[in-house]
Amino acid sequence: YDVTLMGLFGENMKTIQADASSILAQNNTVELALVLDTTESMGEDGKIEALRSATNSLIESVSSAPEGSIKIALVPYANYVNVDSVGMNNRNASWTDIPVDYSALVTMTDRIKISDAYCRGTYTGIDEYVSDGVRKVQTDRCTDWVDSVYQDNGTKDVLETYDWRGCVTSRSHGLHMQDGSYGTPVLGILDKSCSDPIVPLTEDFDGLQAAVSNLDVGQDTYIPAGLIWGQRVLSSADPYSESQSLNPDGDVLQIMVVMTDGNNSMALNADGTHASLNPLDNAADALRVQQTDADTSQLCENIKDENIEVYSIAFSVDNAQTRQMLTDCASSPRHYFRAESSTQLANVFNAISTQIFAVRITE
Repeated sequence: YDVTLMGLFGENMKTIQADASSILAQNNTVELALVLDTTESMGEDGKIEALRSATNSLIESVSSAPEGSIKIALVPYANYVNVDSVGMNNRNASWTDIPVDYSALVTMTDRIKISDAYCRGTYTGIDEYVSDGVRKVQTDRCTDWVDSVYQDNGTKDVLETYDWRGCVTSRSHGLHMQDGSYGTPVLGILDKSCSDPIVPLTEDFDGLQAAVSNLDVGQDTYIPAGLIWGQRVLSSADPYSESQSLNPDGDVLQIMVVMTDGNNSMALNADGTHASLNPLDNAADALRVQQTDADTSQLCENIKDENIEVYSIAFSVDNAQTRQMLTDCASSPRHYFRAESSTQLANVFNAISTQIFAVRITE
């Protein structure tokens, strides 16, 4: 069997010679976790639209599989993940500790704008900076910026509501790397926005495609959150217990696809929250991001040690270190893909679908 992949390995064309056998003929049940970056930078250059389309094409390609043979989970991630999954009462689950929503009157200074901000000069050199883990170059920025002017106008009381939107922190003291020991629960964060909710393993492919089509973007990048929750949805125990991974027949094939379009740009705080950092201009921030990268790499190894097959995708990632981290995360060189355009991303997902559901490429 020949599989021809174009532009996916940094080469114009690559043909893999392989023996092929049907997964379904082998009576395997496939459990697939799609761990997808939905950070702010994915809202640029049509990337989120490309991701939605490519992901839904993969789901469509398996939608006619025999009942019980394939289940797919969706794990969007950004700064945090969202466990407020539809149809589940995770707020009151034994493994969570979510504060009660509340409202409070907050006294604020009432300010009246006197004049708008404006620029008195421009700079035509090159300014490099990192936004949401993506290196950017700005060639025309203002160097003499005048801020808006406000005048205090006394104070006013405002009713502020602090509610839970599904976001949860990482657990501290090393538990952020573990799927277990939920006597130390996952903590919820009030008044915080994060990614769209996790969809647990399901055969409701129409509902899954609807969730993918509604994926929104925002916030910074913390890849470890996506990885550990991807592992958790492939577990047969809480927090998500839809997996058949403990099936005594041993015929469950578990696969994770992890995709990002940028570098880690956050680090773990002592309380389990994640700090947004600027590693390009701040040496201390750079060291903390290195630890996040180390956690990412270790989680990849932990997941593979659980016999979960890992595919990784670098989508428009220009950082060589991050690309190497994703290469090492994958189960083998053929499990790592690089896409630089929407068309290439579609080809990548098609190639992964072919490898997973149509053929098993043997050494």
